[in-house]
Amino acid sequence: MAEELRNEFAAVHLEVVTLGNGPVLMITDLKSGASAQYDPLELETLVYLSAAERTHLLDPATTRWSGEGDAPSETAEYLFDTYFHPHESEPSSEAI
Repeated sequence: MAEELRNEFAAVHLEVVTLGNGPVLMITDLKSGASAQYDPLELETLVYLSAAERTHLLDPATTRWSGEGDAPSETAEYLFDTYFHPHESEPSSEAI
């Protein structure tokens, strides 16, 4: 399967590819050429994001235009840390 999706805000190429651990969805940004691969678990997780979490993800200032997280791997690491370890960046009461 390969497909391109476009609107006034974005243009992406979608392709299902098979890697060693099974099929993944490869998404490529047609403007920059940046791409990332998502396995079924990662895709399922998107279904359960709240509207606020999706809004945060869609804000280009958060992940694409801020100068931070420009690479897909940096963006994925930021999102993982934000949503799965949200309190690790806060100082602990023991350190104060």
